[in-house]
Amino acid sequence: MVEKRAFVAQVVDDDPAIVRFIRRNLEMQDFHVVVSSDGKSALDQFEDEKPNLVILDVGLPEIDGLEVCSHLRATSDVPIIMVTSRSGDSDVITGLEAGADDYLGKPFSAGVLLARVDAVLRRRFPRFDLAPDRFERDGLIVDLTDRKTSLNGTIVHLTPIEFRLMATLIQHKDKVVTSAQILTEVWGSEYFNELQILRTHIGRLRRKVEHDAGNPTFIMTEPGVGYWLRC
Repeated sequence: MVEKRAFVAQVVDDDPAIVRFIRRNLEMQDFHVVVSSDGKSALDQFEDEKPNLVILDVGLPEIDGLEVCSHLRATSDVPIIMVTSRSGDSDVITGLEAGADDYLGKPFSAGVLLARVDAVLRRRFPRFDLAPDRFERDGLIVDLTDRKTSLNGTIVHLTPIEFRLMATLIQHKDKVVTSAQILTEVWGSEYFNELQILRTHIGRLRRKVEHDAGNPTFIMTEPGVGYWLRC
């Protein structure tokens, strides 16, 4: 596994709220984050900082993001994720043709952002792993690599959906994940409002992995928001 603390992410956007959102989520994953608010300073900063990842807005002062992307791609294979409110098919094609590795339309959730970051860095650095690959506490062991779960030494058989649900909570451990985000990541975007499906599967999962499903100590509920995995 590549050590995440060695990774530098450059965020290029002139919207302070977007910058704060991206920066906060990357820093929670132990990235060192540097920020530029216009295209010219972004190119200068790239030369100084040599980042491992660039998250780049399209609509920038001085030099737009597409031109910045083309400049970077001419001399570097750094992973580039373009983030923009321009998310039509033609915009995506233009961004990819400029050299972007991925294209993310605004607004986007933290989970989607981190999944895209994970994907592009895995392609560039095969041993990179953004998310934890194992959870172990109080007799519960979930190994995401071997896809094995046990409680007090006894193998626990999880369905594919239950395993994806558990993996999602592990990837965001100790952080509240909204119900809509869990539904989107586990079932797909068309299920983002199917709260009863989520409640049912959380109940089934608790019966398998908790010492006492009626008094859970692993999978916690944040009323009106979602769920989180206590570590």
